[in-house]
Amino acid sequence: MRRDDVNRRIRTTQRDRDLEARVNQALWSYSPLRESRCPIIVIARGDVVELTGTVRTELMKSTALRLAGAVPGVSKVQDNLVSDESLEQEIGQRLARNASTHLLANEVTVCSVLGAVYLRGQVESATVKEEVGRIASQVPGVQMVINELTVQDHNAAQLKKAA
Repeated sequence: MRRDDVNRRIRTTQRDRDLEARVNQALWSYSPLRESRCPIIVIARGDVVELTGTVRTELMKSTALRLAGAVPGVSKVQDNLVSDESLEQEIGQRLARNASTHLLANEVTVCSVLGAVYLRGQVESATVKEEVGRIASQVPGVQMVINELTVQDHNAAQLKKAA
């Protein structure tokens, strides 16, 4: 590689890092992002900035994209952000569409915190519990699944029905 090419590459890399720093500063100046410690990764390539990570709400997501786009030197923002709200909604929709879990849509509570998904409620079997966890883990943006679903005690359920 020629010396001029190396120098050009170093300058470009430094410009990218400077732009990343300015975008990060703009993002963290917004207190809801800063206070919720949303894990957002900023990568600059020329005048294009890519945002990747998880935020709590769709409003935070749109605000992060707007803030990044307003930084001088940014011509385009690539959106790879996901919100906890959208994760919860997508998991609920997938459970409702799945033949073995569609009746559980109102029985299972899905709560996402920066991509960590908590599943709570009561299901009829260990197999269904595993299936709900599997479905949740397949949603893009889910970092981990904490499956706190309990398996219904069939004897207690039968006594309850008889009463």
